Amino acid sequence: MSNETNHTTTEGSQESDTDSSVVSIAEDAYLYGLQQVIYYVTRFNYTQKEDSNFFVGVNRLYYPNEGRPITADFTAVVTPNATTLYGMGALDLQDGPIVIEMPEVTDRYFRSS
Repeated sequence: MSNETNHTTTEGSQESDTDSSVVSIAEDAYLYGLQQVIYYVTRFNYTQKEDSNFFVGVNRLYYPNEGRPITADFTAVVTPNATTLYGMGALDLQDGPIVIEMPEVTDRYFRSS
């Protein structure tokens, strides 16, 4: 009888460990995958969904808020910095590289990634 009790307790403990492991894996997957999903939706709206308010297509640069300073009510960019001009573009490199020429920036920080 004590073997059955120990077996049940061990089984219950294993089920609890498995449940905990499943929850942990699901939480990790959510945290890992969330950014990829957000990026996909953003890229889709900018490059493929022609009826989107943000559609510009491929191989074109886009400046949210038409290059004006961003205020708190602007929601196209998550956690925007009001002193930063955001720009983005999706480039199709299938046929080869694309060269983007930018004027020299000497009085401010400039970054492209």
